[in-house]
Amino acid sequence: MKEAIDATVYEQDCVGIAADLQVFDMYKIKIEDLDFLGSFQLKIDSIGKVPCRNSNCDPNKRKRRCLVTAIVSWFHVQFRPTNSTFKLDLDTRPILKDNELTHWRQTVLNLENPIEVREGDELSGRLLVQQMEHEKRALNLKLGLRRNNGIESIQQFKLR
Repeated sequence: MKEAIDATVYEQDCVGIAADLQVFDMYKIKIEDLDFLGSFQLKIDSIGKVPCRNSNCDPNKRKRRCLVTAIVSWFHVQFRPTNSTFKLDLDTRPILKDNELTHWRQTVLNLENPIEVREGDELSGRLLVQQMEHEKRALNLKLGLRRNNGIESIQQFKLR
């Protein structure tokens, strides 16, 4: 089982539109809700901003191609007290530039078999998240990915 990596990711290295995996109501959540199976759809939209690093990326072609080598995850918390106008967001999404660096980083799930995509493609996925039995601060992750309704690949990770 591969380890998930804690790393700083830059937005320009991402090729898909962010999608929610799971939404929790922090006023109602229970411990048993923290093990979950979430589904997501990633629309490939921004290959043009990713530097060409292989022969498949021809900037003159209308629909560029690239390899998706990882799935990146992060969290976004909105603090909205019920009886207040106070609002605060804690968003750990990939950053635009170095001066936005904080101690928050993203979780990177490196794929064993990169997936070739073109602009307009969709990656659909499922992520099973479960607390490890003997290591309560760690998670077992099971990622299933499918490009344009093709064959699903499945990979497992540990997140410590």
